[in-house]
Amino acid sequence: MPTEAVGALLDEAVNAGANQIRGVSFVAADAALEAARQQALREAVNDAQAQANAVLGALNLGPQEIVSIQINGATPPMPVPLPRQARVAYSEADVSTPVIGGEQTVQASVTLQIRY
Repeated sequence: MPTEAVGALLDEAVNAGANQIRGVSFVAADAALEAARQQALREAVNDAQAQANAVLGALNLGPQEIVSIQINGATPPMPVPLPRQARVAYSEADVSTPVIGGEQTVQASVTLQIRY
């Protein structure tokens, strides 16, 4: 469903008698999340290797092999509730419910244990 249609859908639910809407959230498709996670992991590995090389280079050492890799996965962000004043202002206004799409951030961290 396009984001633009969600506001009208929420309005219809309220007009039909709904008195509580606990929240609306949008999450990217599984394939898109997995692609973003893979990219985040590649970037995390590159960053970890660059940091290790900088430290080892300052010590006049070089990496020999990676002993272990620890990967922490990505999680979707939690929705941020509107402050009470904003909820009251929206409930008293005679306008269609605005629904605005946003961004979803995918993060990954990688810890490398490197023998030198």
